[in-house]
Amino acid sequence: MQREAPCRKHLRTVVRVCNVRTDKTTGKRVVENHYYLSSLTHTVLHPSLWLEMIRRRWSVENQNHNTLDTAFFEDDSPWLRRPQGMLVMNALRRIVYNSLAIFRSVTTRSETKRALPWAELLQRTYDALIRATATTVAGLRRRVPACG
Repeated sequence: MQREAPCRKHLRTVVRVCNVRTDKTTGKRVVENHYYLSSLTHTVLHPSLWLEMIRRRWSVENQNHNTLDTAFFEDDSPWLRRPQGMLVMNALRRIVYNSLAIFRSVTTRSETKRALPWAELLQRTYDALIRATATTVAGLRRRVPACG
């Protein structure tokens, strides 16, 4: 007896995206099919808009989650066992990520500094925090909050 999946009753559209690429190491052509499920009918969006929606979904993964996975080693934290600890570390990583993203896009003025790889940006931030002493920070101008 075949059971119906809970989401199947809402399924109205299956979008297949055929991805053709060349493997950089082997030089072989690789064809991959990716399937996306939607509760929208296929006529709601033009095919180009379906593709744009799929690309935007992946841009979130590529821009944010990939950085958190690779630069912050988010997937490699076996030393955290308790759910509260994982939640705290996840929140701290996101705070650091957002702070550095703002620093990178607003504070740094040159294009080369904005293009600095995340790993190097994290290393420079770490070095600055480790080497900072009362003498090195003495005399830095104090920022006055805009609201008072």
